[in-house]
Amino acid sequence: MNEDEKVGVAIGIITRGPVDIKWMMRMDEFRHHIPGGLFWKYFVVEGTDGYANNRNKVVEEVKKEGFKYLLFIDDDVFIPEDTLTRMLASKKDIVSGIYWTKNDQQSPVIFEKEGAGPMYEFPVGELFEIQSSGLGCVLINMEVFDAFDKAGIPYFRENWVMELDNGKKIHCPIGEDHYFYHKSRKLGYKVWADGGILCDHYNTTTKRFYPTPDVVRKVVQPMLTEEEKKMDNPYKRGVNNNGR
Repeated sequence: MNEDEKVGVAIGIITRGPVDIKWMMRMDEFRHHIPGGLFWKYFVVEGTDGYANNRNKVVEEVKKEGFKYLLFIDDDVFIPEDTLTRMLASKKDIVSGIYWTKNDQQSPVIFEKEGAGPMYEFPVGELFEIQSSGLGCVLINMEVFDAFDKAGIPYFRENWVMELDNGKKIHCPIGEDHYFYHKSRKLGYKVWADGGILCDHYNTTTKRFYPTPDVVRKVVQPMLTEEEKKMDNPYKRGVNNNGR
């Protein structure tokens, strides 16, 4: 990366306390794959003051130091090593990786339409537009937060009411992620997901990763070569299976 192309990326970590050693090891590997010449710094907020408040605190601290981008990573989301490289290359103001819910249904946390269910089918390996996702792995241009300031609204909020295009209203008792994306789109920003950034979601209680291998195989099938499709474990190519 040339000198005039350098940008600053803040890495915001939201945690309720001590993190799992597996996640720490993954973050150490990720650190070694941050693009050369890129100035970066961790911003960690620990506590039980609510996800919205903690994310707002991160943004306020990042704004003081003049970073161009903020990468949110939750402390139970295992991201691929090339996550930041791919996100920066997309040149999008808001771009999310993809992870699944930590339950038996294993739903991808991306949504094509507000008020609709998860987007189970998506273009693997490609960049595509969505309306909402989680905030466990997302890169945001800090200019988006400047727009929130000009509009006089908080960056993240819990316990709010979403009004859909059809006039229907949905009460969101938590949903600080949906709030952020909803307001961002109202301010004129598009939301994107990268189908090549497939993350693991770790249940620290059960020590189980989601999605499970059978779901991973189904999802990554379009990305595998004919030789890899015959392997018992094709995930070692780094498509997913980050912490296992």
